[in-house]
Amino acid sequence: MLRDVDLDRALKRRVFAEDLPALRRRLAELHWHAAQASIPSLVVFEGLDGSGKGESIRLLTERLDARGFKVHPIGPPAREDGGRPWLQRFWQRIPRRGVLAIFDRSWYGRLLGERIERVVARTEWERGPRDIQAFERALVDDGALLVKLWLHIGKKEQRRRLRALERDPVERFRIAKGVWRRHARYDDWVDAADEMIELTSSARAPWTVIEANDPHFAWRKMYDVLISAFEERLAAERARAAPRARRARAAPHAAAGGDALAERRESRRTARLADVDLSVALARARYEKLLAKQQARLLPAVREMQRRGLAVIVALEGWDASGKGGAIRRLTQPLDPRGYEVHAIGAPAGDDRDHHYLWRFWRRLPAAGQLGVFDRTWYGRVLVERVEGFCGREAWSRAYLEIPEFERQLVDAGLVLVKFWMHISPEEQLRRFRERAKDPLKGWKLTPDDWRNRRKWSVYFDAADEMLARTHSTFAPWTIVEADDKYHARVKVLEKTVDAIEKAL
Repeated sequence: MLRDVDLDRALKRRVFAEDLPALRRRLAELHWHAAQASIPSLVVFEGLDGSGKGESIRLLTERLDARGFKVHPIGPPAREDGGRPWLQRFWQRIPRRGVLAIFDRSWYGRLLGERIERVVARTEWERGPRDIQAFERALVDDGALLVKLWLHIGKKEQRRRLRALERDPVERFRIAKGVWRRHARYDDWVDAADEMIELTSSARAPWTVIEANDPHFAWRKMYDVLISAFEERLAAERARAAPRARRARAAPHAAAGGDALAERRESRRTARLADVDLSVALARARYEKLLAKQQARLLPAVREMQRRGLAVIVALEGWDASGKGGAIRRLTQPLDPRGYEVHAIGAPAGDDRDHHYLWRFWRRLPAAGQLGVFDRTWYGRVLVERVEGFCGREAWSRAYLEIPEFERQLVDAGLVLVKFWMHISPEEQLRRFRERAKDPLKGWKLTPDDWRNRRKWSVYFDAADEMLARTHSTFAPWTIVEADDKYHARVKVLEKTVDAIEKAL
């Protein structure tokens, strides 16, 4: 495809200069409207050395409100990125709602430089298109505007520009290491880019190839593409907002994004949770013996994990008062606190609320050699957010695709992921609630939300049942913990965690 691009297309400098003020004003106006509509926007600039990415970005941002955009110049992965999913550093850079993020090179380095220079193994870059499609789909489906631009120049034009830079004492610093070696392999880069565009261009996130031998033609096309993309996205937002407003006027007291599950009283208790035997229990003496045994196994396993740079995630979900906190305390009790971090996940606030719901979990992934423990997790999207109507049916249904993709990328990167559902009966939950209410040292744990959620037990039961069935996989299986007996639950969480670490080691 790229070899068929007409690189002779040109625009007179005078014509571009005449049009530029109007183009700038229009784009600045659209940028402001996108910010007011809380639309996160991403513009990706990719291209060969000397294709004009830097100058295009400078021209693009010159008249935009600097408070509303951020430019990310992307280089090779840093040392601290090792041992984590390769897309994490890009998840950390996605913009909050209403902000424009501009990428000077991007996640496509996995399919270009890292592939051609053999920085990563073939199996890794071959997984790249799949990972990228999942990443971009998650962003666009969450409401982001994504524009991907490939600035294309010919081999002769690249050589001319690189030589001009070398002769310029002010601009010479822009000649990166290895640039002439890459120029000598121009055809390899074009072939890789051709394949990349073919594999990662989709209706959600299409590529636009810009003929960039003539900079004025390239800049004019860049403005036209961006203006058109912003106009279409804002028009789509207005179209979506109209029926929302009509629904709000018709039912002002309805929960935003509520789903039919909350209104369906019949139960689907033929699935896995109905079969859990909650009668299993341990005597105290037996519990203390087994707890000491599992903690004795855990300590050397964690030390070896740290020595080898293996990262581990322990994710706990379950009913209110199901014993997650107690299990976490016994898990972390024998460990050096410098080697683990516990994340208590509540309702998103601040920056967490202004990003894609997975953003806050990508930011909290453990580094190599670290243990990350999550007291509640990304599954809130298909549990509390679903049941309480904090997100609509489309959003939580989409999560059943996004969450397994997220977990697969964790495991592909070498992380150990252990997932627990702490299961108790409604009778045991009531007993624990009453016990907490009477205990001045535990009363703070009991909130009005706990009682309110309890009244929706059957609804949460159905949602949890579906969650377990649809997100159990060979690479990220669920372990259901029979938690009516706290002693049994704590030992099982420890045992399964150590089993997973030892197996990975």
